[in-house]
Formats: sequence, C-alpha cells, structure tokens
Amino acid sequence: MASPIFGRNYLLQQFAAQFEPDGSAFLYRRNTAAAPVRVTAAERDAFIAEFDRVLTRFFWTLVLSIVAGIIGLQVYEIMLGGEDRFYFTYIVFFGAWMIAFIPYYRGWTAPWREVRARAAVGNGRTSTEARAIRISRMSWHIFWITGFGGAAWLYRLLRHSDWTAGWNPLWLLGAAVFYGWLGYCVYVKLRYSPADSVGP
Repeated sequence: MASPIFGRNYLLQQFAAQFEPDGSAFLYRRNTAAAPVRVTAAERDAFIAEFDRVLTRFFWTLVLSIVAGIIGLQVYEIMLGGEDRFYFTYIVFFGAWMIAFIPYYRGWTAPWREVRARAAVGNGRTSTEARAIRISRMSWHIFWITGFGGAAWLYRLLRHSDWTAGWNPLWLLGAAVFYGWLGYCVYVKLRYSPADSVGP
C-alpha cells in the first residue's frame, strides 16, 4: 500500500528509488533522466540511513522555524504595537518551509556529491521515459488530494456565481486543463510497469 504523501516512509521510498538493482550492486541516477553510476550495496544503505537522519532534522527544523516565526509575530504585534496582517502568517509558513528545505535538499543530493566523479555505466533515459517513471512513482494520495481539493476549491469559487461572468470562464478553462493533465498522469501510472518504477 502506498505511503501517504510527504510521510516519512514515502520520502524514504522516493529516495531509495534512485538506486536500481544491478547484480550485487546498484545503479544511482541523480534524476530519472540521468545516466547511471554504479555504487555498492553498502554505499546505498549508508546513503539511505543518512537520508533517514536528514528527515529527522528536516522535521525539527520546520517545527522550530514555525514556532520562531509565530513568536516573532506575537512580539511584533503585542510588544511593538505592529498591525496584524493576514498575509504575515503565510510569510511565516513559507519562510519556515524554505529554511527546512535546505537540509532536505542537501540530504537528497548527497549521493550525487559523493559519486559525481565516477564514470557513467550506461545511457540516460529519454524525456518520455523519465516523465513516465516520475509519474509512476507518485503516491495515489497525490491524485486523490489534488483531484478532490481542486474540485472543492472550484465549487466554493463558483457555487454562488454566474459561470459565464468575469474571470469564471478562465477558471473553468484552467480546471479543464488541470483535470486533463491529472487524467493523463493516472493513465500513465496505471499503464507503467511497477517493476520498472518502484525501485528497491
């Protein structure tokens, strides 16, 4: 069963999927289209173990950044008499994500920094193959959340409006494009062979 989107196990699975079995070793690709580089099983296990530790740092960095931002807002509004603005909250959460993303990104790209001097042992994939693999690795939770979330947002936007007035036709056109893309992704995920996409 697929792990929930952004869950720890799901992120570990996505990281581990960069390593493809190759006999007693593994082939590492820094992205789905890149040429593979051979790594040992021990190296692969070490990379995954380190990324697991990175996820812990990512979580606590995110939590502490949000707490620090909220405290900062309270100091600004109460002690300094600043005026409350609704978008300050969005700024805090966006900033927290950006701060937490730094150790996450470094952890994700750590294998490439270690092996980039090694010679490739094969060819890269075509853009079509790489896109199919990226889609096939997506959790079904992503499709459920985006599909129902988009429908709920569109309903709230248009339920008391004339669908032909103002920007509404443009929103409907955007929704049609979005759900067309979502349907294509579902088709690719159902069609693509799990054995070629899941990884170890």
